[in-house]
Amino acid sequence: MQYTGYFHGEGGWRLISRIEVTTAGKDWSIHHPYAFVEQWTAWNTLKKRGAAFGPTWMAGDEKDGSDAATATFSQIPYARFSHGTPENHEHVNAYKDEPTGGVAIETGGDIIQEAERG
Repeated sequence: MQYTGYFHGEGGWRLISRIEVTTAGKDWSIHHPYAFVEQWTAWNTLKKRGAAFGPTWMAGDEKDGSDAATATFSQIPYARFSHGTPENHEHVNAYKDEPTGGVAIETGGDIIQEAERG
């Protein structure tokens, strides 16, 4: 099975990555894609970091053999927010990124959590 990721911008579709894995007869579908902003160490949890993702679109299955040039894409209609609790969980937030229609995630610094988990 090949999982392929594309980015669409001013120049059209651009290949970001492709990985190939063996399915060993198991379900290969991506049921719950996710994005994250990670804190690597316990001592810099107040260092501010963030990223904006999306909007996210998906297409293709083993039956249609579609690729970015021929696929019918569907936009992911919603997202859920969660975070771990070992780190400084008082300074995490997620919100709709108005310029892109995607989702933004922030952690650290003086971030105030406005989005509820889930």
